Amino acid sequence: MSKVVLSVDDSASMRQMVSFALEGAG
Repeated sequence: MSKVVLSVDDSASMRQMVSFALEGAG
């Protein structure tokens, strides 16, 4: 559950992480 709280608290960080993952994949 801590992960969910972290994702909600650091939405910006999570978004950046997703963008980075997309760049790496694509």
